[in-house]
Amino acid sequence: MQAAVYYVDCDRPDNTGDGLSWATAKRTIQAAIDVATNGDTIRVGPGTYGEGTTPTPDSIIRSRVVCEKAIVIESTGGAEATIILGERDPLDTSYQGTGANAVRCVYMSAGTLTGFTLTGGATHSDITENSNCRGGGLLAASFTPVVYDCIVSNNAARRGGGAYKGTFHRTRFLGNFASQNGAGVRESHLHDCLLAFNNGGAVAYCNSQSLFPVNCTIARNTGAALDCSGGYNLIVTENGNAFAGTRYSVVDSCIQYATNVGSNNLVTTQAHFVDSANGDFRLLASSPCLDRGNPA
Repeated sequence: MQAAVYYVDCDRPDNTGDGLSWATAKRTIQAAIDVATNGDTIRVGPGTYGEGTTPTPDSIIRSRVVCEKAIVIESTGGAEATIILGERDPLDTSYQGTGANAVRCVYMSAGTLTGFTLTGGATHSDITENSNCRGGGLLAASFTPVVYDCIVSNNAARRGGGAYKGTFHRTRFLGNFASQNGAGVRESHLHDCLLAFNNGGAVAYCNSQSLFPVNCTIARNTGAALDCSGGYNLIVTENGNAFAGTRYSVVDSCIQYATNVGSNNLVTTQAHFVDSANGDFRLLASSPCLDRGNPA
C-alpha cells in the first residue's frame, strides 16, 4: 500500500476535508495525525496552530499535538513561519503559568517533526518525578521521536522547560523556563543545537554518562550549562556556571569557567561571539574556539 500525503492549513474553516490536497486540507495538525497511518507524511502550511487539545498518555496535562505513529510531520514554510502554540495555565501563579490547565505544545512517542516553532507551552506545577511536570514544549516517550530544524521557545516546566527526551538536530532552544532542572532540555539527545537565554535550573540536564550533547552551543543561560552531563565539540560560555551535579567528560570543546577538566583539547575561556546579546552566536575570526572541535 502506497504511503499517503496529508495537508494541513490553519486558514481552512474546519476539519471536514479529507486532507489529501491543499484544497481539502485539514485545519488542525491533530486531525491529520488522526487519519494518517504509519509511513504517511503530513505537510503543514504556514500559520499558527493553537486550537484544540488531545489527552497526553501518562499525563494529566493535555497537548496541542499528540503523535504516536511513525509518520513524518513537516512544515512547508519553516520554523519561523509555522507555530504550534501551547498555553499557560491562567489560574496558576506558582511558576511561569504551570498548572493543571496548561497545554503542552507536542507529545510524541514515534515519528519525526521538522520545521516548527513550539512556543507558549507549559506543564503541571507538580514537582514529583513524572510526565505531568516534564517537557513544556515537547514531551517524548523515548529517544525514538526525532526533531529537525525547530525552534523551542518560551515554554515552561518543572523539569525540561523546552523538552524532555527525544532526539534533536539543528534545533534552537531559546528562552525556556524550568524551576527544577533542564531549563532547555532534560535527558534528550542533542546534535548541532543552540541553547540560549534559557532560565532556571541547569540548561542541559542529561543525567547519564552516555547521553552527551554533540556539536552544540550552550550560551547566555542563567543557570549552569551542563548538569550531570559531558559533551563533545561544545561551545559553553556566558552561562551562570559551566557545571552542576555530576561532571562527565567534556572533549574537544570551548568551556568557560571550567576547572579541573583535564587535557581533552579544551579551551577554558570565553568564546567571543559576534553579538551574543542580540542572538548572533557566530564566532569572531579571533575567537580562541574557532576550529578547535574534532570533525571525527
